[in-house]
Amino acid sequence: MGDLLQSGFENESPAHLVNISYDFLISKYQTTFSEFDEFCKETRRERDHQTMVGEEERGR
Repeated sequence: MGDLLQSGFENESPAHLVNISYDFLISKYQTTFSEFDEFCKETRRERDHQTMVGEEERGR
């Protein structure tokens, strides 16, 4: 994990190994903001602060 080329942000260096010691789910396909919005609407889930990142670019 981290920036191997040292061209990113300061907190991305040094690159290092990370072991994830718990199960987690990851999608095989990308999800758009619109698809995620629809998912939240259909499942009546509220989005937290992290899921609202990027809304400025979408005009929200």
